[in-house]
Amino acid sequence: MTILLFGLLLFFGIHLLPAMPRLRGALLRRLGPLYYRAGFSLLAAGGLALVVLSYVPHAGGGLIADASARQLAGLLMPLAMVLIVAAQLPGHLRRWLRHPMLLGVLLWALGHLLANGGQFTGLLLFGSFAGYALLAAWLQQRRGWSAGSQTARWQFDVLAVLAGVSAEVLLRSWHALLFGVGLV
Repeated sequence: MTILLFGLLLFFGIHLLPAMPRLRGALLRRLGPLYYRAGFSLLAAGGLALVVLSYVPHAGGGLIADASARQLAGLLMPLAMVLIVAAQLPGHLRRWLRHPMLLGVLLWALGHLLANGGQFTGLLLFGSFAGYALLAAWLQQRRGWSAGSQTARWQFDVLAVLAGVSAEVLLRSWHALLFGVGLV
């Protein structure tokens, strides 16, 4: 449990750096953009690895979610993946939705909360991601949201849907192998 908490703190702590412009600016000046991004990525990946590796032994224990909760979770996952992909592409979804990545993470976390049926480590893990998504969206709004200057193209929305649904199909197929627990 300690490793899970440390991994969550490391992962979310590094992701909150953009909300601290003075500290982020100082690190950028001291390290330079390349080393800043490399350090950010390594710390985030390390935190995420700790989270996954420490969660897997606890996965699947506790209460069993009812069938309707699992079905709703199954419906949320493809939508979450489409939104996560759409955040990376200059399509209309990215322009219309203020925070497609964070909305996708929130839907992913809520779906997993439903599917886990109240298991403590699941509440801690997926509740943390849901809380982070809400906090990060609020912080971005405070800083001023921008849709970006790129022209949105429908092709990227189609690509987001195809890639998001494909990623969901692959994750569904490999869930037990990757995360130590099969889908119920």
